[in-house]
Amino acid sequence: MVRSCKIGPITWSDHAPLLLSLALPNLERTENAWRLNESLLSDPMTRAEVTASLENYFLENDTDDIAPATVWEAPKCVLRGALIQLGSRRKKERAARIEELMREITALELTHKSDLDPESFRKLVLLRADLAKLMNAQVARALTLMKYAYYTQGNKCGRLLARPLKKRYQATFITKLSTSTGSEVNTTRDIAEAFHAYYQTFYCIDESRVPEHIVDSFLTKTIKTTLPGRLRAGADVSWWSSACLLCLRTPRRPYLHCFSILGVPV
Repeated sequence: MVRSCKIGPITWSDHAPLLLSLALPNLERTENAWRLNESLLSDPMTRAEVTASLENYFLENDTDDIAPATVWEAPKCVLRGALIQLGSRRKKERAARIEELMREITALELTHKSDLDPESFRKLVLLRADLAKLMNAQVARALTLMKYAYYTQGNKCGRLLARPLKKRYQATFITKLSTSTGSEVNTTRDIAEAFHAYYQTFYCIDESRVPEHIVDSFLTKTIKTTLPGRLRAGADVSWWSSACLLCLRTPRRPYLHCFSILGVPV
């Protein structure tokens, strides 16, 4: 579904862009909510036109047959309509100017390639500077919206937080695992069992290598909190292995299941 494909002029870089136009079927265009473009208010001519629209509104509608509440509420619609009209006009003027500059840059590029005249190159640099100035206005608008989004949504659970978290989750998600036998497992249950087998082998120390009294002395000095007697009596390796395996197999909040096994209310 390719409509057109062409090589564009060199504007602000030393590479020419490749412009590709596609026709996507069954693509519905959604309506965007209107948002005030703050750059309109920084233009003195725009402020003058908005002020004139408000003055004309009150002159024409502040009469005895119209309720004061209606006269007070309706200027919001008048302001919105005037700002939409001014913004649309500025957008069309900017788009027309950009298109004109692109045509002039394309023609000067062909001229400069053929004659290598310094004067044509100077004009080409000036046209590229004018085009960059117009593009910088769009970049400034995009930066303002980005700062606004981070200011209002930076500390909330929304799309702004979900997007980087999704990338981090995809980067750390384990899709497959190689076991000690050399085979690969890719299901959640098999991956959990492979982790369980690895850590069970890793933490099960041969009792003949370390004397028991040394281990007891170290644990007594290090661990200040101990299990109750009813849990300490049954805390053997097989019991803890099954408990840890159950926690690993639980996809959501596994620590709750570990606490329930230990008899701690949650």
